Amino acid sequence: MTGPVATPRPGASRTTVVLLAVLVALTAASGVVWWNVLKPADPASAPTSPGPAAPATAPPTTPGSPSAAGEDDLPRSAQPLPDDQIVWRYNVGSDWTMSTVSSSGARSAVVLASGEQDVGPVVSHDRRTVLYLRRERPGARTSLHAVSADGRVQRLLFRDGSPGCPFLRQAVASGDGTLGLVCRVDEGTSFVLATARMDGTIIRTLDVGLVGSPTFSPDGRQILYPKASSGTYDRGGPLYVTDVDGSTEPTKVVGGLNTSPSWAPAGTTIAFSRYDDDDDDTAHILTMPVDGSKKDVEVLTSRQEVDDDPSWSPDGRSLVFRRGSDDKHLRLVVMTSEGEQERELSSEGTVGSPSWTPR
Repeated sequence: MTGPVATPRPGASRTTVVLLAVLVALTAASGVVWWNVLKPADPASAPTSPGPAAPATAPPTTPGSPSAAGEDDLPRSAQPLPDDQIVWRYNVGSDWTMSTVSSSGARSAVVLASGEQDVGPVVSHDRRTVLYLRRERPGARTSLHAVSADGRVQRLLFRDGSPGCPFLRQAVASGDGTLGLVCRVDEGTSFVLATARMDGTIIRTLDVGLVGSPTFSPDGRQILYPKASSGTYDRGGPLYVTDVDGSTEPTKVVGGLNTSPSWAPAGTTIAFSRYDDDDDDTAHILTMPVDGSKKDVEVLTSRQEVDDDPSWSPDGRSLVFRRGSDDKHLRLVVMTSEGEQERELSSEGTVGSPSWTPR
């Protein structure tokens, strides 16, 4: 008698097929792995040890731009100087201090620089930085420094001695970080007026001769300066203007023995000092429109002393300048832009050239 025939359970054959497929797949994968481990290395695809990294290429910069000039690296105070603060260099006896003083005569306790060798302060356009020169000893060398307007951080920008600026004598700055430099080029009386970056790299030579005390236009496109025709620069000369990009030849603005011009913030007027033709001990503060003529010149002071180094207030309504009969007693004086309401801010000691706004 034949027993009953066993009947496979539903789905059993399907499970067996699936398991066999998985087993085949695993076997194939393991074979690939072991082949990759044991196979000989292919010389063409073998990894190579890394060589020296290629030097990074700096992005191109435009001469005179803030990035090229290094303006972003200048030390800056968190807050700008208030509009009534004037940067000045002041001393009693042999104690020289560079700080600020208000237009009403209140002196600040903040020290920006200290020492007889620190001269020529120039406040930046954002009023957060002050540039100044240091007459280094021994020798006739000069360096340019920057200090934050709160006196907290100082930085050396560069020293003179380059072919383009052997002996640095004056420095001013435009709003885009371009410097205007006056450099003596030899031991005689030959000077150059040049633009430069904040690291001292010369961009362009604008004029050569007995030049001095330049001032930038507020938009930074032009520079104004005095230039003596012969002899020495002691009492300056006619004022000239030229484009910073070198696209124009210097143009005479006004004649006379002029020094220390200062461009007004509005850009339409300049202030400067003029010596009397026959008197080395008398100089007055004058103003005139930049595009004016001789008849447009206004004489603002009339004392029989030397009034020099005018600097405009940020609103253009006032001027500060130095007054004195000798270098041992120079006082700081403030007046309106019409030459009215004079008041002395200092009565003892002596002062250096002030900077209320940039030159």
